[in-house]
Amino acid sequence: MTWTERIERANEGRYWKRGFTREEEGLARSWGTCAVGEQCRLGRITVADVAGTEFGRLGCEFFRAVVIGRLLGRFGVRRAARLHARIEDLALTLDFARATARVKDVEETVHA
Repeated sequence: MTWTERIERANEGRYWKRGFTREEEGLARSWGTCAVGEQCRLGRITVADVAGTEFGRLGCEFFRAVVIGRLLGRFGVRRAARLHARIEDLALTLDFARATARVKDVEETVHA
């Protein structure tokens, strides 16, 4: 299950949001299963992209939002959704920039 699916599930309910589970909190705590780690598993970013960058800060904030979402429901879930969207946006932007650079390299090689 992806973090997008977990966030949607945590947001279920008309008046009272379910929030996150203890298991999801544990997943958010672990680097390999957190929102940033998910982007690495999808191949959008590498581990080298994370250390000392905005990804690390966003990952920590995302974990805190999941904890708040488990305790307070919709408030943490909304924050987690915004942070997850930011993490995905950054990862996709970096992935696109790398793909564009690879295409330029190939074009230069072909035309050389």
